[in-house]
Amino acid sequence: MVGTILSVIKLIAFVYCLFRIGRKKIYRSELLNKMHFWFLLYCIAGAVSTALSTPDQMLTYITNFLYPYISTLIIFETIFALDKRHFKEKISAIAKYLGLFIWINFATMIIWKNGIIISSASSMHERANWIFGSKNHIVPFLPIILCLFGMDIILNKEEKRNSYFDYATLGIVFLSFSSMGETGFQFMSGSTTALVELLAFFLIFILFDRIKRTKVIKLFTVRNICILSIVLMAVIVDVSQGSDGLIFFLVSLFGKDIGFTGRYSVWAKAVDAIKESPIFGIGLEERIFPTWNSRWSYNTSIYSYWLSIAVRFGLVGFISNFMMFSVSDQNGSWKDPVSFMCKLSFFIMMIGGLTSIINIRYWMMILMITYLWNRYGYHQNKTAVENFSSRELFRSDKKFFEPRGEANE
Repeated sequence: MVGTILSVIKLIAFVYCLFRIGRKKIYRSELLNKMHFWFLLYCIAGAVSTALSTPDQMLTYITNFLYPYISTLIIFETIFALDKRHFKEKISAIAKYLGLFIWINFATMIIWKNGIIISSASSMHERANWIFGSKNHIVPFLPIILCLFGMDIILNKEEKRNSYFDYATLGIVFLSFSSMGETGFQFMSGSTTALVELLAFFLIFILFDRIKRTKVIKLFTVRNICILSIVLMAVIVDVSQGSDGLIFFLVSLFGKDIGFTGRYSVWAKAVDAIKESPIFGIGLEERIFPTWNSRWSYNTSIYSYWLSIAVRFGLVGFISNFMMFSVSDQNGSWKDPVSFMCKLSFFIMMIGGLTSIINIRYWMMILMITYLWNRYGYHQNKTAVENFSSRELFRSDKKFFEPRGEANE
């Protein structure tokens, strides 16, 4: 019911935005920039791949891929591009909207401890979550939360109540993720992945003031993050097929086997599928990949973001997906802590996407957040953002909530 209501609201918003765009003159430079070009090419690549390989899945591709991507981008573009004023207030409104559902989500976790929804795989238990979903959603959803609420805190730091709400919501997210056990809501006994991600994110962001003074910061771009993730993917897939050495030692430190809990068999079949159709992929075919677990003898997940793109949409989809990510931060500044936060969120998601199930919708959200901030938000708030110290994000004294320059008066 909740999902249906949200879908209807999104459809109404999408139609309204198309109406606004049709009535208002859009300059060519705004309508056809690099990110839009590669985004459109990626959508076309997916459509061609689906039409050639799995034409019976074309409707599924339109409803589950094309519409969510295009409608979300158009809605956000209309919000921020057609009226470039009040960027801070718009970000704050989005954070409040998302925060409301996070609090409702947390309430359902407490009231229905064993979950409302149980997936078809009996041992994969999905908690009572409208937003968080199963624990597999921890890796992709946490960076988006950190990114949006961190942006709101930085841009609206003078608003005391606003900051309190953001900090409280981040705390609820932390409790929720760290309490998602295998059999229901288990307070502070769930995924260690969320804890490691959260602590790593905060630590690196606190050090941003020092990092931005070094030349290393100039290498920290979305393009380079993508390149690193692709290289790491190739290494992991190769190592999982039987190599050992340093990688084996590092993997064992985290309690994993060299086959990454059996994912090696899935990745081997994924590579075979790429060789079968390297240019356009196999489309949306729900191909069965034999897995290692006797309880789940078959699986349709590939457990790797870049491999899944290459399998489904081939080389064309792979390259266009890489490029639309790469150009998302071209209009930003390496001195900008918000842009750094977006890229750090993308980096966390990239690490999770090496061996985890991550829906591309989460990646698209990070793409859009990064792109929209660098294209519209940074230039409107340049002075305030560049003067912001990353340590201020974690200060709780009175000066934190006072405008710069007025605290000592």
